[in-house]
Amino acid sequence: MKKKVLAFLLASAMVIEPFSVVGAADFSDGMGQDTVQFSDDAEDVPEVENDGVDQFSTDAASEGESSSKPSEDAIKMGDDVWVEFDDSTGTAAISGTGDMWDYYENGYDYTNKHQNPFIEKSGIKRVVIEDGVTSVSNYLLSQCKNSGSIESITVGKNVKKIGKFAFSQCQYVKNVLLQSGLEEIGESAFDNCHSIEKIEIPDSVKEIGGNCFESCWALQSVKLPKGLINIYGGTFQYCFNLTEIILPSTVEYIGYEAFYKCQSLTQIVLPKSLKSLGYYIFAYCDNLSMVNIEDGFSGDISRWMFKKCINLVEIRIPKDTKSISYDAFDDCSRLTTIIVEGNNTEIYSGSFSTCPNLRTIKGYDCSYVKKAYDLFDNSQKQQIKFESLGEGSHQFTAEKVQIKEPTCTEKGIKAYKCQLCGKIIEEEEIPALGHVWDYGDVIITKEPTETEEGEKHILVGDAARRRRKKYRNYLK
Repeated sequence: MKKKVLAFLLASAMVIEPFSVVGAADFSDGMGQDTVQFSDDAEDVPEVENDGVDQFSTDAASEGESSSKPSEDAIKMGDDVWVEFDDSTGTAAISGTGDMWDYYENGYDYTNKHQNPFIEKSGIKRVVIEDGVTSVSNYLLSQCKNSGSIESITVGKNVKKIGKFAFSQCQYVKNVLLQSGLEEIGESAFDNCHSIEKIEIPDSVKEIGGNCFESCWALQSVKLPKGLINIYGGTFQYCFNLTEIILPSTVEYIGYEAFYKCQSLTQIVLPKSLKSLGYYIFAYCDNLSMVNIEDGFSGDISRWMFKKCINLVEIRIPKDTKSISYDAFDDCSRLTTIIVEGNNTEIYSGSFSTCPNLRTIKGYDCSYVKKAYDLFDNSQKQQIKFESLGEGSHQFTAEKVQIKEPTCTEKGIKAYKCQLCGKIIEEEEIPALGHVWDYGDVIITKEPTETEEGEKHILVGDAARRRRKKYRNYLK
């Protein structure tokens, strides 16, 4: 600064002779001030105010050049995104505006020119993604050398998307700050982050990728966003210490093994909004003892959904439930009571077949669950009792169906028939068919001889038809 102002004064002195240049020592005394003073022997020079602006700097930003250009040590990882590493504090600060480049498993972006700057980088304790950055790269930290040293991650308020595998394998991350405005968290973004104990996902998030929090062993509680619709496969599998999670009332789909082996989970409420459920969702949740399926739920209890939930004692299936699939409660060794409140809930074979302590099935007399119970063998019926909840609602046919077929001499019957229990109402007779003589079929029962007459008979009705059928089959 001093040199710049001094150069200006020297140039002025060459043009205006009456002025004299202030000595360097005198000039330096006033350099910390907001004003610069000039003087000569004859008169004082008026003060020229700076207004806080270096009017004479030759280092001012050129036209069109960013005034927030990062340091020379910064590494580019987006069109206008940079990362700076401070080895003294173990901090990686990502700043700029716009999206980061997405990286692939080979460590490079789609052009194969830009390498992920975190590859082979070690000693990082803290990652800060500053405001202005709008996305987080795929595989951002999953390839970081000694990624286990990272303890905290801060995601700026402008980030809309966290890419797949972005923070995967950061085993010692304990604190993650996600801010409102985030909309999407990619597949496996936090998988194998073994030390995270709690995470709150802002309500702005609409999509959480599959296996997102898989094997977050220390994770105890999760707050899901209010408007979430899908929980994809494996999202929380192997979260051994997860004890508390509330499913939003908007969730429609839970995928394969979403909560597989969440061994500390003790209770769950399944909202009525659910429409589709994958296999093994709560399988091997050893301590799951309370399952509340909300009234209005109309989906299927999927195959192996509660496999090996060994502390589940009783389950209530609401009346609108569509079906209970094969092996839904496979090896639920303490399950003693099943209550099926709907007469139209279909029961597939083997739904409860491997529940050794099942003692009571409750349902309506007219129901699929009663039909399933009636198929039990005697030894099963001795162990398991059926308790009626009442007669139930019959499902009669729209038109009368034939109950008994009429014959030539006997009347038949038709009536409305319940398609569940077989009950019939409003019986109506069907007239007997009567005989239909058929003179075309003649059989000789005794051949005539020289001394005796022969005999022949005419077959009528069914007998004639049977004879013709047998004869046709013989010719074939």
